[in-house]
Amino acid sequence: KNLYYLSAFGRCGNETQSLANVDLTSNFMNNPRDFLNEIVEVIVDRPMGSCHPKFDDMIYPLNYGYVPSTISGDGKEIDVYVLGEDRPLEKFKGECIAFIERDEESDPKLIVVSTGENFSDEEIQELVNFQEQFFTSKVIRKY
Repeated sequence: KNLYYLSAFGRCGNETQSLANVDLTSNFMNNPRDFLNEIVEVIVDRPMGSCHPKFDDMIYPLNYGYVPSTISGDGKEIDVYVLGEDRPLEKFKGECIAFIERDEESDPKLIVVSTGENFSDEEIQELVNFQEQFFTSKVIRKY
């Protein structure tokens, strides 16, 4: 399995780095399918129990972060829901078992768990519903 962890682009308060010269319509964007069944390292910028940066009444019941040096449809790193952990984290290394695809936007959310752990599509949808309830989304897996 490949290990995805690079550190070229900053995030979370370091918006001085510009993507202005990056053609986001090119193949430079990462395909979330490439992460399925792979080991990824996640930087957690919204630990379990923290507030959403724009919506103070939204509390994260799980750890949420991103894979450094990736590019998603929104021009930022690919976002990640970390499932199965019961404490706030700063970093996490685990296996990508699926991703959330939203109809409204091209900003997939990887589902990363401890290696060997698994969740059903229904369990995933229930755990991420605190945020995904505002979108039409589905769980995608590699079959």
